[in-house]
Amino acid sequence: MKKRFCAVCLFICLLCSFLLQGCHYQVQLSQRLLIQGVGIDYENDSYKATMQVSQVGEKDDDTVAVLQGEGKSAMDAMNAVTLSTGKKPLYSHSLLLVLGKSCAQRGLSDTVDFFIRYPEAHPTVNVLMANGTAEGVLNTKKEDGKYVQAREIAEVAKAGKYNGKTVNAEMLDVINQLRGEGSSPYLPVVQKQEKEIMAAGTAVFQGDKLKTQLDEKETRGFLLLTGRLEGGTEVLSVPEIGKVTFELEKADAKIEPVTDGDPLRFDISIQCGASIAAADMVSGKKLDFQMYQNLEKLLGQRLKQECEEAIITGIKKNSSDIFNFGRHVYQSDPEYWRMHGENWKQEMANAKFTVTVEAKLRRGGQEITGLESGSR
Repeated sequence: MKKRFCAVCLFICLLCSFLLQGCHYQVQLSQRLLIQGVGIDYENDSYKATMQVSQVGEKDDDTVAVLQGEGKSAMDAMNAVTLSTGKKPLYSHSLLLVLGKSCAQRGLSDTVDFFIRYPEAHPTVNVLMANGTAEGVLNTKKEDGKYVQAREIAEVAKAGKYNGKTVNAEMLDVINQLRGEGSSPYLPVVQKQEKEIMAAGTAVFQGDKLKTQLDEKETRGFLLLTGRLEGGTEVLSVPEIGKVTFELEKADAKIEPVTDGDPLRFDISIQCGASIAAADMVSGKKLDFQMYQNLEKLLGQRLKQECEEAIITGIKKNSSDIFNFGRHVYQSDPEYWRMHGENWKQEMANAKFTVTVEAKLRRGGQEITGLESGSR
């Protein structure tokens, strides 16, 4: 009987302890700032942090507030937010890190080091660069007066799988590119346009500092060269037909470094599927086998051109290996990399790049014009 009584008392004590801990956790949570997005700018030897914070306890759960702080480092600026709130930031909910252009020009290391070391920071945080200030991006308000939220801004970069013109980068990707053999970081670029946020190409880094930016076409070339293209559209003017809109499908890229010659050479072969989404054809005219072949050739030439332009901008003009060509050499011929890796910028500048793109059009039965189709 005594043993049973002791067991019951022990159970009650454990239950009370658990309940008290739960209450304690709720109190602690109310003293935390639930960070959705962070923006970092650098100006006049000072960092400015702009934070989108979830509004806890409001009737409308889908709202955020924007808070700011300044400091001598990125972490110091983020911590300065506590001066006006009295609450400690909680970064485990953070979806987004936006770096102002001036901050990217100063260098990534000073900013991302905090997110590497801080235990609450998540490695899948989306990282972007503002084509201006991060403050301007995170302070953007829509027509209804509400802020464009961090999750919505992150989706702009992730939409590359649909439009084939934007890249996506997470914190873990940036860290691997900064520390990896034969690679350079890249970030999606966004900019404020009136009351919305738009994609604006790709930021290219040399080391940890911003070097240049790729436009939409060069970004398409980058996605093709790295095998990251999943979709998008390409429009061509074809003499025999008119304007043709292609819907691109997932592309595969194969990169083969040839290290036994002088100079170093990269043979790059890309296969990309596509279908015809629209064609300004004369009514009654059909696409025959020869026309399909011509369209495949023209599409392949356009995609090849975009790849070559990306290589010229990234490597030939700016010595930035966002394509991981150096890593391919490191993996395929470690001895060559051991001898030439320290001088990789010069090796890239002298290297030859041969790009071939094979476009394959999907044929969905007999091809007819929209006018014919509607008249039947």
